[in-house]
Amino acid sequence: MPDHQPPFHIYDYIFCGLGASGSLVLFELDRRGMLHGKSILVFEPGNKSANDKTYCFWTTPDDPSTAAIQDIISNRWQKISVPYHAGASIDPLHYCRIRSIDLYEKANNILKNYKATCLQDSANTLENDHENVVIRTKSTVYHGKTVFDSRPPRFLVPRKNQVVLWQSFLGLEVSIDQGVIDTETVVLMDFNVPQEHHTQFMYVLPLSPNTALVELTRFGSDKILEGPAWKILETYLKEKFGNHTITGIERGNIPMVSAAIETPESLRGVITLGSRAGNIKPSTGYGFMKMLRHATDVGEALSQAQTPAAPTTPARFAFYDRLLLLVLCYWPHWGKPVFEQLFRKIPAPDVLKFLDEKTSTREDLSILLSLPFRPFLAALGIELQAHFSRYKHVLLPLILSAVSVLFPGLQPTVYFLLLTGLILVGLPHGALDHVVETGNIRKKITPGFIIRYLGKAAIMAGCWWLSPLFGVLLFVGYSAWHFGQTDYTEWQRNSKTGAFLWGLSLLFIILLTHAEELSHILRAMHIDLGRVPEQFGSQAMVAGLALLTLQLVSSLFAKNGWKQTLTLMTLLLGIKLPLLLCFGIYFIGQHSVSGWFHLRKTLQTTHREMLIKAAPFTLGALGMFAVAFAIAGEALLSWNHAAVFFIVLSCISFPHILGMHVFYQNKKQPE
Repeated sequence: MPDHQPPFHIYDYIFCGLGASGSLVLFELDRRGMLHGKSILVFEPGNKSANDKTYCFWTTPDDPSTAAIQDIISNRWQKISVPYHAGASIDPLHYCRIRSIDLYEKANNILKNYKATCLQDSANTLENDHENVVIRTKSTVYHGKTVFDSRPPRFLVPRKNQVVLWQSFLGLEVSIDQGVIDTETVVLMDFNVPQEHHTQFMYVLPLSPNTALVELTRFGSDKILEGPAWKILETYLKEKFGNHTITGIERGNIPMVSAAIETPESLRGVITLGSRAGNIKPSTGYGFMKMLRHATDVGEALSQAQTPAAPTTPARFAFYDRLLLLVLCYWPHWGKPVFEQLFRKIPAPDVLKFLDEKTSTREDLSILLSLPFRPFLAALGIELQAHFSRYKHVLLPLILSAVSVLFPGLQPTVYFLLLTGLILVGLPHGALDHVVETGNIRKKITPGFIIRYLGKAAIMAGCWWLSPLFGVLLFVGYSAWHFGQTDYTEWQRNSKTGAFLWGLSLLFIILLTHAEELSHILRAMHIDLGRVPEQFGSQAMVAGLALLTLQLVSSLFAKNGWKQTLTLMTLLLGIKLPLLLCFGIYFIGQHSVSGWFHLRKTLQTTHREMLIKAAPFTLGALGMFAVAFAIAGEALLSWNHAAVFFIVLSCISFPHILGMHVFYQNKKQPE
C-alpha cells in the first residue's frame, strides 16, 4: 500500500480498514469524482498484497451498482449445479467472481493516485470532538471529517433463540493433468462428502478448462480442521479430476451469527460498513452484493451532503435466518436434507432470489413449505420459548387470564399459582429495599433501616385508622405512580406524567369493571358509600371500557405500544374474572415479575441470592398478613378477607414504593 505521510491535519476521508467494504466505497467515491482535492487516511493492519480470498455474488449484467467493479470481475457463469439439478440455468442472473488481489490492487492504485496516507495500524477508539471525528491508535491521535468504519463487529450476548456458528472453509486452486472441466457451471453445493456431524459440502468454481477452485465448506459450531479437510479434498479431487497440481490455497472463517451487533452510541461523521453494518447474511455468509449496494447508497448520499441511511434487513428474513441457524446448530444432521430438499423442489433462480431477500411473502411461503417440517418446527419452538422468556412480563398474565376465562374450573389452580408467585416474587421484589438504597446486593440490614421502614408502614396504617377513605385514595394514588413507573421503564418510555396516567388508568379499569365487588370491599373497610344507584354498576362498566379503549388507541402510537396492548387485552379478559384474580394476575404476573428483573439486572446478581437477601422481610411480611388475618378471625370468609389483604399490602408497600421511585430515577432503562 502507498505510504505518504503529510503533516498533521484534519483528513477529509478516513478508512478504518480497507477490505471489501472499504474498497467498494473507495471505488464508488472515485467513480463519482468525489476524491479530487481530498485528503485520505487509511488504517489497515493487514498486508493486502496476496490473493487470499475470492469474492462471489450473483447479479444481473445491467445492475447499476456494479458499475465501479466491472473491470475486476474475472469470471461469470449462468449455470449452477445444486442437488438434483446439474447445470441449472440462473438466467438472467450471472454468478460472478472477483479475486481479492484484483480488488486490492485497484484500491491501492486509487490511493496512490490521490496520494493517500496509508498506515499499517489499527484504529482503537472513535469519538467526536466539537466538529470532527477523533481516532486514537495505540500511540497517535488523528482527526477526520468523514470516517468509514469497517472494523470487525462485536456481537451482543446471544439470546436463547440466537446462535454463533462458523462458515469455515479450505479451498485448493488446482490444475488438472488430463480431461476438461465444464467451465459454464459453478458447483454451488455438492453434499457427496462426509458430514462429520456438521453440514459440509463442496464448492467448485471452474476457472478454465483445466483449472478450478475447489473448496470444502462447513456450516457448524466447530471450525473445520485442516488435517481431515485435506483428506476429504484429495479424495474428492481424485474422484472428479484425477491427477492434479495444487497451485493455490484459500482458507477462512466467516461468522454466522444471529445475535445483534453491538451498536455504540452513534457518532457524527462515522459511517459503518461491511459486517459491522450487518451486511453479511447470517445463514449463508454472502455479503458482497449487499456491501456493494451499500457503497452505492453511501456515495449517493455523500454527493448530496446527506447522511447515508444504515442498511436494514426485513424482520421476516432475520427470522428465517434464525430458524435455519438453530437447525444447523442443534440438529446438524438435518443440514444436508434441508438444502437437498430445497433445491429439489424450488428452481435455483428462485432460491437465489430468496437468499437475496427480494421475494414476496407469498413466494417466501412457497419456499418455506418445501422444507422438512420437523427440524423447523423444533427451531420454531425454541424461537417461541425465547420470545416468551423475553416478553414474559406481558405474555404470562395474558395466558393466565385466558386460561381462567376459558376454563373456569382451573381458577383455583391459578389462585394457587398467584399465591406461590406472591411468596416467591411479589413479596421478595418488595423485600430488597435495604439493598436498593445502595445498589449493593451485599448490603446488610441495619437497625436504623428497619426502624425507618416500620415507621413508614406505621404512617400508612395511621392513615387507615384516621380515615379509611383517605387510606384508599392514598393507596390508589401511590400504587398508580408505582405501577406506571415500572411499566414505563419496561416499555422504555420517559414521561413521568404519562407513567402516572397509565398507572391510574390501569387501576381504574380494574376497579370500575368490578364495581359491585369493589363496593363490598369498601364497605368491609368501613367506608360509607351511602345509597348506591342500581345503574351504578353498568355505568362504571361503561366508564371502565371507555378508559380501556382510550388507552388502546394511544398504545397504537406509543413506543413499544404492542406491550401496552397485550396488557390491555389482559385487563379486558379480566372483566370476566373476580376482582382479586384480575388484580392478582396483573400485580404478580406483570408488575412483580418486571420489578424483579429490573432489580436483578441493576444489582447484577442471581435469583437465588436475591431470594436469600429478601428472605427476612418476606417472612416479616407473611407474618403481618398472618396476624392481620388471625385478628379478622371468621371474617376471612367474607369480603373482609380482601379488605384485610389490601390494607396490609398498602402498609408494607408504602416504604417499598418510595425506595423504588429513587431506584427508577437512578437506573438506566432495560434493553
